[in-house]
Amino acid sequence: MASRYDRYSAQAQGILYAVQGIVRGEGRGESELADLARALLVTAIPDLIEIAVSNDLSLDREKLKALSESLPDWEEELEAEPIKLSQDFRAVLDRAEESAAGAVVEPIHIIHAAWEGIKGDISLFFAETDAPDAAEADEAEGPPLKEKRAQIILPELQEGQESVERRRGIEFLQAYGRELVGPEEGSDVFGREKEIESLLSILSTHYKPKPLLIGESGVGKTAIVEGLALRIKAGRVPARLKNARIFEIKLAELASGNPGPGALEERMRGIIQAVEDNPDILIFFDDIHALGQGYASDQIADILKPALSRRSLRCLGAATLADYHRHIERDEGLTRRFQTILVKEPGRETLLTILEAARQRLEKHYELEIPAPLLDICLGIAKAQLRSRRFPDKALDLLDRASSRAAASGEKSLTEARLRQGAADIANLGHSEGASEGQGIEGLEERLKQDVLGQDDALARLAAVLRVCKQGLDLRPERPDGAFLFTGPTGVGKTALAESLAKRLCGRDDALFRIDMSEFTEAHSVARLLGAPPGYIGYGDTALLGLAAEKNPSGVLLLDEFEKAHPQVHRLFLQILDSGRATDSYGKTLSFSDMTIIATCNVNDDSAAAIGFKDGSGSTVPLLPMAKLKQVFPPELLNRFDDLIPFRALSRDDCRSILVELLIQRSNEGLKRDYGFEIEYDTALIEAVLEAGYSPEFGARELQRAFQSFVILPLAQGIERYRGRGRLKAELEGCKATFH
Repeated sequence: MASRYDRYSAQAQGILYAVQGIVRGEGRGESELADLARALLVTAIPDLIEIAVSNDLSLDREKLKALSESLPDWEEELEAEPIKLSQDFRAVLDRAEESAAGAVVEPIHIIHAAWEGIKGDISLFFAETDAPDAAEADEAEGPPLKEKRAQIILPELQEGQESVERRRGIEFLQAYGRELVGPEEGSDVFGREKEIESLLSILSTHYKPKPLLIGESGVGKTAIVEGLALRIKAGRVPARLKNARIFEIKLAELASGNPGPGALEERMRGIIQAVEDNPDILIFFDDIHALGQGYASDQIADILKPALSRRSLRCLGAATLADYHRHIERDEGLTRRFQTILVKEPGRETLLTILEAARQRLEKHYELEIPAPLLDICLGIAKAQLRSRRFPDKALDLLDRASSRAAASGEKSLTEARLRQGAADIANLGHSEGASEGQGIEGLEERLKQDVLGQDDALARLAAVLRVCKQGLDLRPERPDGAFLFTGPTGVGKTALAESLAKRLCGRDDALFRIDMSEFTEAHSVARLLGAPPGYIGYGDTALLGLAAEKNPSGVLLLDEFEKAHPQVHRLFLQILDSGRATDSYGKTLSFSDMTIIATCNVNDDSAAAIGFKDGSGSTVPLLPMAKLKQVFPPELLNRFDDLIPFRALSRDDCRSILVELLIQRSNEGLKRDYGFEIEYDTALIEAVLEAGYSPEFGARELQRAFQSFVILPLAQGIERYRGRGRLKAELEGCKATFH
């Protein structure tokens, strides 16, 4: 069963053990404050010596030794046959626990709480520091010394109860937060003079000294508050803020450690009391949106929100625009309590100043030269490749990441190639070291031809658009880096091309984010893409498009079988394809500017109304089934794509190339890697697979099924017999292959 003494430190419990031992040793059943005085004299010496020194007194150690020898030993715990506490003793413990404000009760809390009742007994064991003995001092000095000893008081109590509460409040804030004293040594906050002046102006107001910084993540809201702390440290603030101290409290961390029932509320009340007892304290909540509607921290909000209406609580807050609109703005009472300051991204000159300060610190940290001209290049790369993030945060991250890479490689100077590699790391791209965006797109068409056969026209059109977008030549850079609609029969390589593009363009296998649009045939299913609104089923679940924008911001988004999605879903992509952004149910802006979006559909039309032509042989140039596309998609949506690319049906020769150059070759690569052999195929076997798998209607998928039936299934039955054989011969026997 929980005990009130569980909240006492080991030293504080030791005092109470001593009291219990003294009382029981003297055969009494109830403790008095005099017992506490004696217990303190033998257990809390360091605290009492501090009191003595502050009053120019010394402890009479002979008297203390005599007291210690006269007291019985104590070994019992508090719960073992507890003695009765007098009413005064209980009141002392209540005050001690209250002064601890939810923290662990220490000996000093007990001393504070009991002092008025025990100082007379304590004073008998003190003498002036220059007196050889307390008794001699009494005779020599007479009543004045006796009076001084009898009136020994704590240094804090000499200054009044108000000072005691202030000191306790500071200790409490230090336990649950951190004091902001400005940025790291040698740095400064540049280009934010206007915002800092606004902070000072609001903090000096009479009625609402509560500024709220709102802005996108990464624009420097916390840095502005640190800049204010630096101003205070330098004394460049109004007189009423000269002695101000700023403590940052994170509401989410306040609930850490799984505090018991009521403990969280006690912590919050302790913080509020600490600020109200200290007129010079400013409290800063970097996650102030946790107080708004729709957030889970109701326990904290119910206590803090009423306190915010009082002028005695000077509070600063910061929140992103999305969190402000979603959690704070809808709460009129909370909105009224703050005065907002909009924080935007700094201008270019300010950014260069910030980077110059960072350059000097990073050169010292990494022992690396960072040429000044690279700062301008850093801004350009961050702007082009990290569009979903904000300045100055993304530029600082890029410079730091690139410097770390260079230093780890033993380089003496940072280069542009390292900056580009750093951007690729941050954006989760796979560019090779030193590769620029233009070099990444170079030769893309030829690399794609290694994976997708028979669709040369589609590959050429795709590469042409990407060459413009990825080299920053598009007229509307905020749009996605290429938006395409692939149309044509099933199994001709539409999805395969999207997969190949993700790998060949980004250099990694996980750069493709695929959404099966056949799962979005109902109007309400659009909520799965951007998140369900509050009050609806699925609210709080991860939105698919939000996940794509976060995990794969510079990769490929594949909308497979786009024609099967509900028209409401089609309308959603009107904005994304046009402006490269969307807003989820949390109010957060999702960016698709660096992403390539590919929608596939199986719409095919053999009528003469199709746009296109044939080359005479009847198969080379595919037709675009525009009439049928307009029946499936609204014209304004079709107009948002950079290109509508038709895929032609595969010929028998195409299927032969796919079988030999892709299926057989990739199968051999896997067998050689995993089993130590590869297979040489008989011509008759190849023709049999081709005969069974060629299908103008189902394309390469039917060919894959035939290859598996003829080759893979019989091979799987005895593959362990062939391990390490080097090379096998596959021949046709009936309707399957045999291996020799």
